[in-house]
Amino acid sequence: MLQDVVAQFRASLAGAVVYDPLVHSTSNVASTAAGVLDAVPMCFQPMVPSSLYHRLVATGPKLPVLENLAGRFNGSVSGSAKCDAYLWAIDEYVAGFPARLAR
Repeated sequence: MLQDVVAQFRASLAGAVVYDPLVHSTSNVASTAAGVLDAVPMCFQPMVPSSLYHRLVATGPKLPVLENLAGRFNGSVSGSAKCDAYLWAIDEYVAGFPARLAR
């Protein structure tokens, strides 16, 4: 079971990065962030008992959410929620990457 795998490797996981099911580009951003943060990317579906979010964050091992991208991007920066997510990722994980290493 997935919870067993997460429990076995819990010491190697910092937490979860949650993406927005309404802004598909956030799944790519969550995967990038999860790789940098030693986290598991997952869709924000707290009310769906079979979802990773429900099984690993709301219940089960209760991984901490390191980044929550749900509801964060609405197109106010570029005119596109999709592009806003990518622009944020560039600022946070590409342009800001050397600064992150110093943390």
